[in-house]
Amino acid sequence: IKVKADPTFKSDKIVIRNIVGSNATVAEPVILNMPEQEVPVMAQVATAGLANDEVKVRAGVPALIDVTLANDADIVGFQAKVTLPEGLSFTDGVDGEWVTYTDRLSNNVIATVAPLPGSENTYTVILSSLTNDVFEGKEGVLFSLNVVADNAFKGGEVRFTDIKVSTTYGLSYDMPDGLTALVKVNTDVTDDGNWDVDDIYEVIKVSRGESDNKYADVNGDGMVDIDDIYAAIAKVRGE
Repeated sequence: IKVKADPTFKSDKIVIRNIVGSNATVAEPVILNMPEQEVPVMAQVATAGLANDEVKVRAGVPALIDVTLANDADIVGFQAKVTLPEGLSFTDGVDGEWVTYTDRLSNNVIATVAPLPGSENTYTVILSSLTNDVFEGKEGVLFSLNVVADNAFKGGEVRFTDIKVSTTYGLSYDMPDGLTALVKVNTDVTDDGNWDVDDIYEVIKVSRGESDNKYADVNGDGMVDIDDIYAAIAKVRGE
């Protein structure tokens, strides 16, 4: 049975009743009365995801957690609870906010990130607009969360739960599953776990404009220059 949902459908069930069959393997017909069947049906208008299930961070250096949305319906709102591990916090990004917008969101869309009362390190993230602007496109990164680790951060998980979206019909839909981003600590420029001559060469390449490695700012002053080369050499020496 092939069915189609109208734009305002959320969930219900398909019930098949009065199921009757006959046994053709015997000489005399035998009527078989079978129990009715119920099939739960739920509209799935969108699926949230993460561009990367694993994110590398370094103390004091901002990082992005990219949230994707694949949607069949026109979506105008997004909401989720986000729990950060100890030592990881939100920070301002290129837009001067904790959330970085993509071109899927119009200028009318505003993101709010507010602490959830009674829940440690848990926040409610909401994206919406008073004009109910439809999110552009049907797939790809919708927005990014800007996070930064402190010096004590050892790694952990960023968990997204209670994810909901709303459509142009004023209906909200729950996403069936949560999302988890594994956040690991980056220790060196080349991210191989060891400070060696390769890290020094990589810093030199970035200082010359030959690479865009974001971890080359070893001393964390916002630029990559001779000071970072000296800092990388000190790391290799164990100083």
